[in-house]
Amino acid sequence: MQHRMKLCEIRRARGFSQEYMAEKLKRHRNTYAKMEENPQNITMYDAYLISKILNVSINDIIFLDDTLQNVE
Repeated sequence: MQHRMKLCEIRRARGFSQEYMAEKLKRHRNTYAKMEENPQNITMYDAYLISKILNVSINDIIFLDDTLQNVE
């Protein structure tokens, strides 16, 4: 059985804080924290930006229960 990685786990694996992600997305930290809590509400545009920042596929952001390709 594959381990399901959550957005916060991907972010932490990259060594990024919520503040860093929020700054890169030009959002408030609380807004980014809500994205981590409820990834179903992430817009396609934000998913695209997050995928670029975290260096993962946009599918890995949208479908967080799939096996991730680039997370070590």
